[in-house]
Amino acid sequence: MTMDLLTPQHRWPIWLLAADVPCGLVFTSILYYPMLLRSGTLDPYADSIAIPMFQDLILAAVSAPFVIALTWISLRNYNGRSRLLGWNSKMPFRSWATFVFVAVIAAERLYQSFVSLFSETWWCEIIWLPYSILFVAWLLALRAAALSTASESTTALT
Repeated sequence: MTMDLLTPQHRWPIWLLAADVPCGLVFTSILYYPMLLRSGTLDPYADSIAIPMFQDLILAAVSAPFVIALTWISLRNYNGRSRLLGWNSKMPFRSWATFVFVAVIAAERLYQSFVSLFSETWWCEIIWLPYSILFVAWLLALRAAALSTASESTTALT
C-alpha cells in the first residue's frame, strides 16, 4: 500500500498558496529584520532596517503578477486530486521541464536553509524556514497541476 500525496480537489487552495507567496515574503521580512537588529549583529551606525524591508515589499509587488500568471497557466486544465510527485507519461517534456525547474529551486532553498543554520544569527534565520516550505509547496502544487491534464496516466515518482 502506497501513500500518495495529492493536490486539493479544487483550485482555491492553490490560489491561496499563490497569494501567500508575495504576502509571506513581506510578513517574514517584517518579523526577520527587527529580530536581526535586536541580535546586535548589525552595525548600529548603518542605514535603517526599513531599507531591506522596503526592498522586500517592492519585490513582493513586482513578483505578484508573475506568481499570478504562473499559477493561472498551471491551473488552466487542472482536474484536481493529482499526485504531488507525479509523472505524466503523455507529456514527457513537460514532466522533465517542471521536475528540473522545481528541483533546482527546492535544492537552492534547502541549501540556503542549511547554510543559514551555521551563521551567527541562526536563530533569526529560522524565521525563513516556513516561508521556504510554503514557496516549495506552491511550486510542487503548480507542477502537479500542470501535469494533471491527463491525470489517468500520471504515475507516482519513486
